[in-house]
Amino acid sequence: MNKSILRFLVSALLLIAFVGTVQSVGFSGESVQILYFYEDGCADCNSFKFTLDILEQKYGESIEVSRMDVFTNDGWNLYKSFGLSKVPSMVIDGAVYQYDPAVFTKAAVEDIID
Repeated sequence: MNKSILRFLVSALLLIAFVGTVQSVGFSGESVQILYFYEDGCADCNSFKFTLDILEQKYGESIEVSRMDVFTNDGWNLYKSFGLSKVPSMVIDGAVYQYDPAVFTKAAVEDIID
């Protein structure tokens, strides 16, 4: 099978699997889903990981954070399936946020969650 077709199929399956687990807290009463894309050695990524840790402590079970290293096959394929081109990036309940210093703050993410 052609590698391009195989990559597309893997990306599509990963996207379907992820989207199937993302449910908006307003409609389902479930936790807010945060998919965080990062790469090791990225200063902005490392800094924001601490912010996510604080948010997880604050919100407890009302948020669920999944961290995806873009240098893994699964991480890269899922990252590209969202059309992302910057790290760090986040998908919060299906909404995509590429790195922007104004959005990647504790207060801004709290506003999105709340």
